[in-house]
Amino acid sequence: MTTTKTTPVETRHALSDDERQIEQAVLAEIHQLFSNPTGNQRETYDAMIAKTPIADGVTLEAIDRDGVSGWWVRPTSAAADRAILFLHGGAFMLGSAKAYRGLASQVAV
Repeated sequence: MTTTKTTPVETRHALSDDERQIEQAVLAEIHQLFSNPTGNQRETYDAMIAKTPIADGVTLEAIDRDGVSGWWVRPTSAAADRAILFLHGGAFMLGSAKAYRGLASQVAV
């Protein structure tokens, strides 16, 4: 039996000056979040993650099924027979389904 080694493809793109400033601002927020143990980290984290804009052409629907809440994030042009199931654990201490609607909408389109 022969084995073939493959080399993963890696593509790197340099950040623009504007992107670098955004990166630094996000890193500063993360540092502040985890350096303040007395604050409400869940609310702070949710506020930071919720800054991701909702993609155009997406509808949002809050759901609760048997005590489990979440969101349907549907592109208006999506095929009815296709779906992405996005589960974010958050270690059961950070993040919420509501805060991740923007990220989920960006992935969905």
